Amino acid sequence: MNTRDVIIACDPGIDGAFAVMVDGNLAEVEDMPVMTRLVAGNERRYVAPDILDGLLRSMVASYVGPVDSLLFVIEEVGFMPKKSGSGMFAFGRGVGHVEGIVIGMRIPRMNVEPAKWKRDLKLKRGKDASRQRAMELYPSHRELFARAKDDGRAEAVLIARWAHEHMRNTQ
Repeated sequence: MNTRDVIIACDPGIDGAFAVMVDGNLAEVEDMPVMTRLVAGNERRYVAPDILDGLLRSMVASYVGPVDSLLFVIEEVGFMPKKSGSGMFAFGRGVGHVEGIVIGMRIPRMNVEPAKWKRDLKLKRGKDASRQRAMELYPSHRELFARAKDDGRAEAVLIARWAHEHMRNTQ
C-alpha cells in the first residue's frame, strides 16, 4: 500500500472554505456551511455546526485511507477591527466549531498565521491577490475562484498549498 499525504485546509469564517490536497494535487474545495437566523429582526449568517461536522467527516472518509497521513491546517485568525462585536463573536464561534470538530475527530492539526503563508507564497496584498494566485497555480480550477466572493476558496487552497510545500521542505 502506498502512503498518501492528505491535507485539509481551512480559511475560517462565514465566507471561508475548505480545500483538500492529496499528494500536492487539489482534490476538492467546499464553501463553509452556513445557516441563517433571525436576530432582532435581522437575518444573520452563522457557521452550521451539524453540516460542518458531516462535511469534514465526508472529506476524511473520501480521501484518507488506513496508511495515509492526514493534516488539518487552519488559518490563525485574530481580532479584526472592522468587525462589530457581534460579528467577531459569531466569527469566533465558527472557528471554535471547526477546531472542536477536528479535535473530536483526532485529526492532527496546525495553525498558520496569514502573514506567514502569504509571505511564503509571495502573495501580494488584498483578497483579489489570493484569487489571482490560485488561478495561476490551478488553471484547470479557475472557475472556483472567478467571483470576488470566492476569496475564501482561494485562500483555503493556498493554505493547503503552503502546508504541502512546508511539509515537503521540512522532511
